Amino acid sequence: MSQKSELMFVVGFSRLAQKVTQRPDFKKYKKIVISRRSVKGISSKKIDTIKYKNRKKIKQLISKYRSIIVLNTSANYGPRKFNACSMVDGNHLFPKKILEYIPRNKITKVINIDTALNKFENYYSARKKKHFNWLRCYALKRKISLINLVAESYYYLDGSPGSLIDYLYHCMQNSVVAKIRNGDHQRDFVSANQLFYAIKRSVDIRLRKGSLRKINICTGKLYKIKDIPKILENKFNKTIEVEIETYPSKKMQQVFRSKSQYKLETFIKKGVKNLEEDMQIRGTI
Repeated sequence: MSQKSELMFVVGFSRLAQKVTQRPDFKKYKKIVISRRSVKGISSKKIDTIKYKNRKKIKQLISKYRSIIVLNTSANYGPRKFNACSMVDGNHLFPKKILEYIPRNKITKVINIDTALNKFENYYSARKKKHFNWLRCYALKRKISLINLVAESYYYLDGSPGSLIDYLYHCMQNSVVAKIRNGDHQRDFVSANQLFYAIKRSVDIRLRKGSLRKINICTGKLYKIKDIPKILENKFNKTIEVEIETYPSKKMQQVFRSKSQYKLETFIKKGVKNLEEDMQIRGTI
């Protein structure tokens, strides 16, 4: 039996994974979503969903394809009650195990969704940076193309609570009191459409074996978390009732935050300058 051409192997059943697998941009690829837990929310003949412990089934599916593109969307931002093991597993060990399942000669490219946060910002960013460092060595040693997409806080505005902006938008639409913390912390926000576009270009572009691309898709403008509700109110002409929980700022967050860690290398044709403009031009997710 002849092998099929290309497979998109999505690691981590995240909200981003659901959106990517259902977009028409990637319809030519057969897709497999690997999850740590049972998967709900994806139903399509072109998408297989498997728990990562089912190694036998994963190998069977992989054997049908000549080349594989791996998209790592796995992320664990951490619950309010801190769990170090869960953070290490979701951001590093889980995607690492999955790559080790796949024969090295089948992987043509790895696309990693990384964070623009400095590794000293919090435990999540520290684990993500650890995974990228391991991934860089892994790709170099095995001569696999690696594209590292650097984003910070991306939002969908589809009515479902998720990231900060999505949560505030959901509260605004449903007249619910929004509770946010660390109001003075600053973040860079980007529309998920920008991220989808970068993923699409990353999937399609041809690279030399063993080459590394770091692509910064942030806007370059930082906003205080406590200022976001006002921006949303002005944009949608609605009010949001907000309660801000205050926590003492960590000194290392102020000292070690890097405004730009990466050389700007982007596939985005026309960069979005700021959050207000991005909200005006966003398309349907």
